[in-house]
Amino acid sequence: MQMIHVFLTARTPPCLSPPDAGRFAPAAPALADIPAMVTSCARQDDALQHVAAHRQDTDFALTLFVSSDRLADAERAAMAICRRAVALCPALGQYSIRSAEAGFVAAYYE
Repeated sequence: MQMIHVFLTARTPPCLSPPDAGRFAPAAPALADIPAMVTSCARQDDALQHVAAHRQDTDFALTLFVSSDRLADAERAAMAICRRAVALCPALGQYSIRSAEAGFVAAYYE
């Protein structure tokens, strides 16, 4: 099992200046709804086990648990799932993927 963090960043519509962006930007999806949205975009071969979402100001951090022996395979699966979610879920369409990386477990290296 691999733990992958994917960070979603809110996009500001290019036609809006930063002071106006907050007034006209679509509402952020409810935090509790995001795991189900992401999970609905997973395929069986992605081996997704669980999703947790955390708000970071206007952005989101997703934690995906992917059943894989290889970290690189889990990272690819997590990116593919999140790309589909951003493309297919209207509530997530206002976000872009900033990064996807494995969680660091310090105790493993001590």
